[in-house]
Amino acid sequence: DWPYDLEQPLGPEILAWTRRTDLLASMTDEAVLETAWRARSDVRQESVGWPGAEDPEVIVLRQQRGMRRARQVDTVDAALVGASDGDLTVAQVLGALADLLDEPVDTLVAGRLATVRELVADGFLELP
Repeated sequence: DWPYDLEQPLGPEILAWTRRTDLLASMTDEAVLETAWRARSDVRQESVGWPGAEDPEVIVLRQQRGMRRARQVDTVDAALVGASDGDLTVAQVLGALADLLDEPVDTLVAGRLATVRELVADGFLELP
């Protein structure tokens, strides 16, 4: 069972998914990091938490079209998707986030690479 409402027709969305899957299979980790992905235009962020809290309790990225996937993320993943405008590479975005978080870049990259691949595979990020 699919937990989300679907937008018909699904053919274009399924074709896009197979293309993303094939693309990711052909890309090295370095190539994924050096790509300037763009957040899909129908992705919205939902945040829930106490007013004025430093961080939300829950952040969900939700697609408004096609399969209408939703994905719970943390603040770093939300910032990564939000900064993915097709101009900056993932490596550049993660480098800036590492500076803001005072975390080693290599550690942040190693911990987020699989997530980036998942965000692309599920259509939250796409090629510009």
